[in-house]
Amino acid sequence: MRILFTAPRYHTNQVPIVKGLLGKGHEVRYFVVFKGASEEYTFCEPTVLKPSKGMLRQTGKQKKERMKKSPFMEAILFRKCLS
Repeated sequence: MRILFTAPRYHTNQVPIVKGLLGKGHEVRYFVVFKGASEEYTFCEPTVLKPSKGMLRQTGKQKKERMKKSPFMEAILFRKCLS
């Protein structure tokens, strides 16, 4: 059987799953958005896909929202108010 996984990255927790599937004779492929530094690619080399423009826009919006709620950002804004 041919199996395709899609995920943000190939996490090391997936290694035993991929190893088991390959051991049973299956073909395994992984599509990811990025590669992490600590991942093991002994059994499967993931294909890195370029994120779409829509995905990048959404990620940018989420990042801005997180920054607005960040206590660190609140401290910076508070300090600016005092100046």
